[in-house]
Amino acid sequence: MPAPALTIEASAEGGNVRGRVEVRAVADPERASHVVRFERSIAGGTWTTIGRDDSSPAYTAFDDLSALGLATGTEIRYRAVLAYPRVVSEVRTVRYAGPPVTTATVHYHRSAGDYTGWGLRLWGDGIDPATLAQVAWDKPLPPARIENGWATFEIPLTDDTKPVNFIVHQPSGDSVPETREPSGDRAFTPIDNPQIWLKQGDPTVYTTQPPTV
Repeated sequence: MPAPALTIEASAEGGNVRGRVEVRAVADPERASHVVRFERSIAGGTWTTIGRDDSSPAYTAFDDLSALGLATGTEIRYRAVLAYPRVVSEVRTVRYAGPPVTTATVHYHRSAGDYTGWGLRLWGDGIDPATLAQVAWDKPLPPARIENGWATFEIPLTDDTKPVNFIVHQPSGDSVPETREPSGDRAFTPIDNPQIWLKQGDPTVYTTQPPTV
């Protein structure tokens, strides 16, 4: 009889995490005798058991990272091991996010440097309510500063795990490209990317500074 297939996934797979990570595995075909051991490797180190589960066919373990003293950006890998017959799953990877981000930053470039009136319409559960109360369709958030050809917007946060939703536009402006940037509603999640870059006429949300020529 062929060995079972064992698949695995982790919450925020490929992204940044802090606190508790949920790790899940599925064994196929289901057998009542299956026991899965979950293991973790930090920064390429040895594999350490974080939990076991016998609830065939779907298995779960939780890993609390808060007390490990990890540096920001540390890579954490997870795998599942079926006890009998022994099957080792593929590896899933996350990164430790470090301390919560309290301010998200948006950089916006206009080729002619004509930033007067341009701002951000904002919404989202992770944005500071006091900031949201000051922003409306006819009153977008203005840049905190303009330097080196970029307008920089600073957005106070209460929860960096929630998306920041935004539109770049002029007050009450909804005409592309004269008074609103293309793509309409856009978003980013600060725990993964605390700052982003936008270019006039370009719908892409860049996570590193792009060329402007």
